[in-house]
Amino acid sequence: MKTRILILSLVMSSLFTHAQAQSRVGSGDQGIHGLLAATTRQIVPGSEVSVGVPDANGNERILVTADGLSKSAQGSEKQYCVSLIEKAEYGKADFSSNNSNYRICANLGTAIYVKGDLKVAIQYSFSIAYFEKKSNEALVVKLSKIQIPQNDKISYATVSLDLTNTEELNKYLYTAWLSDRESRIEMYVCNRAPGLCGAYRRNGDFTEVKNNLVTLPDQNLQYYGRYLIEVIVGGVDSNGGTVYALPGVYKIKWFYKESNAYQVTTGIVLK
Repeated sequence: MKTRILILSLVMSSLFTHAQAQSRVGSGDQGIHGLLAATTRQIVPGSEVSVGVPDANGNERILVTADGLSKSAQGSEKQYCVSLIEKAEYGKADFSSNNSNYRICANLGTAIYVKGDLKVAIQYSFSIAYFEKKSNEALVVKLSKIQIPQNDKISYATVSLDLTNTEELNKYLYTAWLSDRESRIEMYVCNRAPGLCGAYRRNGDFTEVKNNLVTLPDQNLQYYGRYLIEVIVGGVDSNGGTVYALPGVYKIKWFYKESNAYQVTTGIVLK
């Protein structure tokens, strides 16, 4: 009988000791340290993922190239830029404010990758063209050329956007507003005519800007009767050369030697 009582006492003592140990884990006498000691687990990463490189010739790309364009070519730039336009309409400015700061540049001959059905403005050396980029299709644009022959009568010639053409003027105004808020248009509108600046900055309202543009006899545009707007794409000297540009309408201003005189050829269409 005494043996049974001793065994029972040992068992009860063991259970009481275990219950006390359990009550102490995370309890007030150990505080947060006890809780952490009871719940901390060691996490060992065990995943391994291998990701393949996308196809460099995939259909998501935008690519601008040029035949025969060398680094030393006159009137040439090394880069082109792409601006995203949600709604591209020549008649009015209707751009998404969320996308209005999207602009990315790349070297000629290298691609920019974008996804989805998009409307974009491509800019190269101040020439501008609008394109639609379809999903699962590549957009490859080849620069056009304006060939200017050698001529000893001129000192040099400049190629500019023909802003007397309505479509070209719209492209310039809208794309400058979209991609570069510190552009010359910003300077013309905000610095010279502060009253028009608010509508311009908010939503690209160019109505008043256009109403104050006058075409001079030499085919330059004059803003507010004082400031000329001219967007030069490239130029050559008397030895001639090639100016590269995107599809659009251009003009050439010919400057004669030993004279302040110049003449202008307008309506030069590149496709």
